[in-house]
Amino acid sequence: MMVESKPEMLNAQDEGYGNALIHIASGLHSFGCSRILIESGADLTLKNFQGHRPLDIVADELETYKKHMNTP
Repeated sequence: MMVESKPEMLNAQDEGYGNALIHIASGLHSFGCSRILIESGADLTLKNFQGHRPLDIVADELETYKKHMNTP
């Protein structure tokens, strides 16, 4: 597994947006990947360059979905 062979990659942030793997998995609704990353020690407090933590991304996605579906 990548986390075992390259642990420094777990919380590495990309140069463009400052997203780590957990940010990307959260934004793609990849709950299985998110779970593996969290269990492997992904930092849930890590902010990207917009100041968003992974849980902020999930919350934003949920709000967008609710607005799109016109549900309170």
